[in-house]
Amino acid sequence: MMRKRRRAVKSVGSPRQGVRLRKMAYQVLWAVDRGADADTVLERFRSQLRDPRDRDLLTEIVQGVLRKQAYLDHVLHVIAGGSYYDLHPSARILLRVGLYQLLEMDRIPPYAAVHATVEVSRHISGVSTKLVNALLRKALGLDGASILPDRSQDPIRYLAIRYSFPQWMVRRWVEWWGEAKTEAVLQALQTRPVLYIRRHLPVPDERFIELLRQERLIVEPVPGVPDCFRVLEGRPQRTPSFRKGYFAIQDATSQIVSLLVRVRPGETLLDACAAPGNKTTRFLQQMDYRGTVVAADVSPARLREALENLRRWLQRERLSDANLQVLPIVGDMRTPPLRPDVLFDWVVVDAPCSDLGVAHRHPELKWRLRPEDIQALGRLQRELLAGVAPYVRPGGSMLYAVCTLEREETYDVVQAFLETHPDFYLVPLDSPGWPACVEPFVTDRYFFVAWPDRFPADGFFGVVLRRRAS
Repeated sequence: MMRKRRRAVKSVGSPRQGVRLRKMAYQVLWAVDRGADADTVLERFRSQLRDPRDRDLLTEIVQGVLRKQAYLDHVLHVIAGGSYYDLHPSARILLRVGLYQLLEMDRIPPYAAVHATVEVSRHISGVSTKLVNALLRKALGLDGASILPDRSQDPIRYLAIRYSFPQWMVRRWVEWWGEAKTEAVLQALQTRPVLYIRRHLPVPDERFIELLRQERLIVEPVPGVPDCFRVLEGRPQRTPSFRKGYFAIQDATSQIVSLLVRVRPGETLLDACAAPGNKTTRFLQQMDYRGTVVAADVSPARLREALENLRRWLQRERLSDANLQVLPIVGDMRTPPLRPDVLFDWVVVDAPCSDLGVAHRHPELKWRLRPEDIQALGRLQRELLAGVAPYVRPGGSMLYAVCTLEREETYDVVQAFLETHPDFYLVPLDSPGWPACVEPFVTDRYFFVAWPDRFPADGFFGVVLRRRAS
């Protein structure tokens, strides 16, 4: 039987403040339900709260509801019975807020969670205060584990509800990876993500750690991964060092996969999907700020963001060095706006994808995806690789990477590309010369695969392709 896991968050503030926080949580979730970006909306409301404990409580409720949405809806269906299907969408969102507090959060007294949620219902059109109160009181003392579906009768539905993922997604994974591996991945993608940063400031570890400690940010280095630190305590975004560009927030596996690019000083590199610039920064550092980098993106706004990040992270004087050229290009790299005779030593395609490897960071994404979306993304990725392949010089290399583990976006894309481009071949990643931190992620010699159940970071996939010299 599943043990009930509850997240401990201190209850803070007055009853009026408690109502305000639940109303904010409802407003964020309502906006997300209509397609808004969760992080953007959440940060807008967080900025209105002075007490960091209030900000943490708001974040926990919003992120928790998004992570547990299918499970909360299942509980709601059990306690509401046939009237579940008649619930107004706004009532359903608000009830998820109340149920998450009752079933998953410690140190928030049940009466406080019920009272605050019921009070919010008085301000929402179409929501019955009486019904909200009745359903939440019915959930008091409920053992959520006891109402899960029978695993022996329907393991797909059981896993989908227990770990709150769409059933069609769970079914695919069980068919590919088996039930045990799927459950391990689902469990990993339900945990609170570890936060990592990448250092830009060229100082020793001890000095960097002490600088951040003075800003109330406690970090520790990740062994074997250069410039990578795990955040133990604090909010990196609120430190002066972050604003000055001394570090960027970047997941560990994203940092490691960028080390597959072994660009050297004086060489040329095309970053075909450059925004927001994290990997571009690593490449510039590897080049010792000597050579040419073309930073491309289909979105003018995202490219401007990437360029501003580069200026902040690397300091303007480095980017203005006469030995370095950073050339921005706005364009669809399926048909690159480049002269045919332009060739690069390295091309990087960190492609748009389903982002399922980061579902623990952005849980709303899993509810928006459809099977046909993954098929469409696979076609886009194949077209991107085909579009930039002619710009890899003979003997040059190309990195293809995505933060997902879906077969249509990983192995199938690589196989289709190799079948239509016989002048390229896969470079083995188990050969000498690669950074030691790459080795644990190498699968079948050629594939970088980061499983979130094996390493506390994002799911990632990558390969290095080389163009034959002749």
